[in-house]
Amino acid sequence: MIRIAVVEDDENSVRIISEYLRKFGNSCSQEIRLRVFGNGMDFIETYVPEYDIVFMDIEMPLMDGLTAARKLREKDDDVIIVFVTFLAQYAIDGYGVGALNYLLKPIKYANLETVMRKAVPLIESRDKSVLVNTVDGAVRRIGIGDIIYLEVFDNNVVYHTAHGDFTSRITLTNAEKELLGRGFSRCNRCYTVNLKYVTDVIQNDVRLGDICLAVSRHKKKQFLSDLAAYWGRNIR
Repeated sequence: MIRIAVVEDDENSVRIISEYLRKFGNSCSQEIRLRVFGNGMDFIETYVPEYDIVFMDIEMPLMDGLTAARKLREKDDDVIIVFVTFLAQYAIDGYGVGALNYLLKPIKYANLETVMRKAVPLIESRDKSVLVNTVDGAVRRIGIGDIIYLEVFDNNVVYHTAHGDFTSRITLTNAEKELLGRGFSRCNRCYTVNLKYVTDVIQNDVRLGDICLAVSRHKKKQFLSDLAAYWGRNIR
């Protein structure tokens, strides 16, 4: 499934983009989930990082597309942005916020198809992510590959990632459900480790680079089994 937001104030453009996206989805057996926002301000104020692609009109009331895209990047580094405009010179400025491409109005299906065929491999190849409700009320999209380990702390779970720590009011068991089959294993009742970061297991400690975590006697056998399977070799 590809989750798409269309931020566009012109109803005719919305109709065309929606029609073309559904046509593309049907042509390649991709489920398209679409949501439309009438202006950039509403989109940004209610934004939740759950979209794969955002089609962003540049000229809109209340908040223009370039401003909205800059604010979007403060909330989500990963989402793909495609600008929609009458003038290519406006869209060129969008590459400063990491836009994938732009579509010129009036939009032609062949051009949208080209953009989508460029976007789909990016969506499929990048690390999957989890949505984390943090204790400050924000919702963050965290790449699974960026998570180093999870820690139970003060009845919350701390996601220790390559880009900082994020705390969520969730149990470790529920957090693990989102990571099932993704190369994670619990080494004791307080820690769940991303096995790709493991560098050594020495006696009752597991090392993730400079980080050292305890491996409990109760969890050690299963943890070593999970790690051996991940590494593809036996550990003694």
